[in-house]
Amino acid sequence: MKRIALMMIVVASFVSMEAFGQVKLGDGKLSGLFYLDFYTVGEHHDATIDGKDGIWIRRVYLTYDHKLGDRATFRIRWEGKDKGNFSSTANKDSFAKDAWVRYSTGGYTIMFGLIPTLTWEPNESTLGYRGIEKTPFDLFRMGSARDKGISVEKNLDAKRLTRLALMLGDGSGTKTANGDPRVFSVRVSHKANNTLTLDLYGDYWERPAGVEWYTIKGEAFITVPEAKIGLLAGSQRRESPSAATINLTVGSIYLELTASKKIRPFVRADVVSDAVPGADRIEFLKLATTGKPTFYVAGIRFKINDYFEIVPNVKVATYRQKGANPAPGRDVFYQLTVLGKF
Repeated sequence: MKRIALMMIVVASFVSMEAFGQVKLGDGKLSGLFYLDFYTVGEHHDATIDGKDGIWIRRVYLTYDHKLGDRATFRIRWEGKDKGNFSSTANKDSFAKDAWVRYSTGGYTIMFGLIPTLTWEPNESTLGYRGIEKTPFDLFRMGSARDKGISVEKNLDAKRLTRLALMLGDGSGTKTANGDPRVFSVRVSHKANNTLTLDLYGDYWERPAGVEWYTIKGEAFITVPEAKIGLLAGSQRRESPSAATINLTVGSIYLELTASKKIRPFVRADVVSDAVPGADRIEFLKLATTGKPTFYVAGIRFKINDYFEIVPNVKVATYRQKGANPAPGRDVFYQLTVLGKF
């Protein structure tokens, strides 16, 4: 009852945020965002997690953007989150998520500092489901959302339909760099028409201890007033001088329908070709490392106003057998996700 009462207080407080928006500070603006889950674990392959319930603060962002003249922009973003491992009682993680300058000139857009990588876009901005769950490559630990480096983007045609992006990073993400890893990535995005966008991405990641990752990913996005559809297919090869080569292939489909201006049901399915290394470290899910996962998300997005959304949803992971060991049992999460921004 206490959790239900708290949920109602949170919902009621954000319903009243009709006039709340970004805070203007001279040439800059301050904005914020959070993702919060009320969750119950219906089933889990790990018996110590099965039956747990509670509240996650999955993400909190506080962002300051400032114009530096007509061509340049500076951003600093701070992130906080729960650890999401079902066991830790330590304070929330807190760290710098963005610290970059963006400069535009002669048709080029240049970013340097702690910047967004090319890995997730345009998936996140086109389909818009990040508040509910990570993109497949992010979820299955096949890349990094941020890195310290430099990126360059340019339109390849006068109609601005095809865009090329290149990035060189040090591979440390938001952590402290040690001078060893390097990442080079490239992305080409093409807007075929008003409804269809095609995207091709590849990277080479030189990791510590002589490990090398090679990644390629293709995506297609269809957006019409009645629906959004996202298709993804990608592969990653992980070579190591001291371990067997790992090949991971991921396929994903996302469908979101517009039932009304404020109600949008959705479903997503991801299939991975092999067991995911480090799957037990996937935040807020802790998937199995000994089975080949298929992951589903389904729910309904209820838009309350421009700043607040509630999303009842269910997440299910099933596993196919790997080797001689039996497949792990399935994982089922029932959630009420609260999305807020200003």
